[in-house]
Amino acid sequence: MELVSGGGQRAVPGLPLAEDVVVRVVDPQGRPVPGVTVAFEPAAGHGRADPVSAPTGQDGRAASTWTLGAGVGAQSLRVSAADTVLSVAAEAVDLDGELDALFAPASAAEVEAVRSDWAGRDVSAGGVTVELVDGFHLAGKACALRIL
Repeated sequence: MELVSGGGQRAVPGLPLAEDVVVRVVDPQGRPVPGVTVAFEPAAGHGRADPVSAPTGQDGRAASTWTLGAGVGAQSLRVSAADTVLSVAAEAVDLDGELDALFAPASAAEVEAVRSDWAGRDVSAGGVTVELVDGFHLAGKACALRIL
């Protein structure tokens, strides 16, 4: 059995991961094995899986939606089929902490700009719009911050 997708994700505690956890069961020659029951079991306090078990399809794959537990930090999901066990990891992020880091006060290393004319006179009061667009990740999702 091998993990196809869904590991290493981040989400807010108590919410499902963006991608399902998908595994594939193969025989010793690497061919998909249909009809094998795969169990999905989060560690204690690490949320819930839906469904808790699923048969593999013709492609040897089975999937489950993992909703993280209420705690912040690393969480794990045990995936088993027959005598094979995989551990899938995810992280429940502290959204308040993420936002605090994102909206931290400006530091001395940041750039300050003043609008001036050709002679260097400050004309900031003349009305100017400065647009800053920055990309970042929040809870594992790509986001954009636009400041005008």
